[in-house]
Amino acid sequence: MGALLLSAADQILKFLSNTINTFNRLIHSQRFTFKNLSHFNNNNNNNNNNNNNNNNNNNNNNNNNNNNNNNNNNNNNNNNNNNNNNNNNNNNNNNNNNNNNNNNNNNNNNNNNNNNNNNNNNNNK
Repeated sequence: MGALLLSAADQILKFLSNTINTFNRLIHSQRFTFKNLSHFNNNNNNNNNNNNNNNNNNNNNNNNNNNNNNNNNNNNNNNNNNNNNNNNNNNNNNNNNNNNNNNNNNNNNNNNNNNNNNNNNNNNK
């Protein structure tokens, strides 16, 4: 009877020992998994941060390009306006010169006519 009790107690102790070992293995396995998950999450966060930074850089580059394009367009418009103004000024100057030439021609014609009239008058006397 005593030997049976000892054998039963031994079996219970072995069972408990095996159970504790199994729990220890599970806990270790869980910690290891959590540690891996933590690294995985950190890597994901780093990747997300890198993606966000890249997106921000791309947006900044796009904005800079847009600003440069706008500035170039404004400069081109200003140049066109200046060219138009210069052309208008040149046209006005040409018109003024033509008018002056016409006036001078008219004055010369008038003077010639007057001289001819005077000559005719003198001849008639």
